Amino acid sequence: MDEAARKYNQGDAILNVRREWCKGCDLCIDACPEDILALDETDKIYVKDISACIFCGICAERCPDFVFSLIRSQKETPLNNIIRFYETDSG
Repeated sequence: MDEAARKYNQGDAILNVRREWCKGCDLCIDACPEDILALDETDKIYVKDISACIFCGICAERCPDFVFSLIRSQKETPLNNIIRFYETDSG
């Protein structure tokens, strides 16, 4: 595991993993519902099997060091439409 950062794509989601920021606390590993995260021999996080990842973002929420970031595209969704309605209707 010599890669400092990785970018994984799935559909409209991108998961960025910045291994160099990892302090090996295990919080993301314990929180991952799919058990796809592990620490390597240097106590840095890595993704064991990205094909099993559901891109839920729990790892990003639990990590105190911002190792993970989950980005979703700005496709039209019902929530985006509601937010846009209120932004344009209030002014």
